[in-house]
Amino acid sequence: MKAVCFALLLLLLACSFGEGLRCNRCIGNGCSNTVETCRIDHDTCAMVIFKYPLPISYFKRCMKMSECMLMGSNKDIDAYCCTTNQCN
Repeated sequence: MKAVCFALLLLLLACSFGEGLRCNRCIGNGCSNTVETCRIDHDTCAMVIFKYPLPISYFKRCMKMSECMLMGSNKDIDAYCCTTNQCN
């Protein structure tokens, strides 16, 4: 019984230290993508495009889903929010 409890404890610890979401990161026009591992409180990969003022600019990075959705509610911003690795 002790061995089973110990094995379950190890499994829980392994799950809690698993890798987080991985997103493309690119800030500013003309940048090249790098990949970042998101902090635990950032559950979304985002690509945000600012349509106004011109010229158009954008970024890709980790963020909270609530922040991404809020940005997308602005008519001058296109926000693409997704939750799988490097989906942005």
